[in-house]
Amino acid sequence: YNEIFILANKNFKKLFYILFIPFSIILLLLKDAIPILFGEQWSELYLYMYILSLPIFFNLLTAHFSKILIVVNRQEVSFYFHLYKLLSVLLVLSVLVFYQQFNLNALIVLSIHEIVWILIGIVLIKIILKVKELLVWSYVMALILIALEFIIYKEVL
Repeated sequence: YNEIFILANKNFKKLFYILFIPFSIILLLLKDAIPILFGEQWSELYLYMYILSLPIFFNLLTAHFSKILIVVNRQEVSFYFHLYKLLSVLLVLSVLVFYQQFNLNALIVLSIHEIVWILIGIVLIKIILKVKELLVWSYVMALILIALEFIIYKEVL
């Protein structure tokens, strides 16, 4: 299984190099492009797109990891992982509804929640496959994305 995980890690790095520049350019042009594309009444849409872009980017990078559990015939682990992720999203949403906090803060909380769950999934796969290789690249990337979420948060507000 070590080879499968090493291959997935290599794909992670390749996807990062391929997607980083286009994603960055889109984010840089987003603030000016939204009013042109959708009209002035949609000018604040870029705030939401900024916040949601990082978890989407990280999801694109790590999507292939979710198939590893199917390949090694551990579907039950995948099921429970997704079940706990769903329950945690429902819990976070319930807390946000209870405190009536559906605004940009809620999007940031949900974005960081998604990034953390992706990291948990990578660690889970690493443990199940008994991979000895450290995934420093994935951990550093997740920490950078969480830091960027806070930077975007400060810029937006």
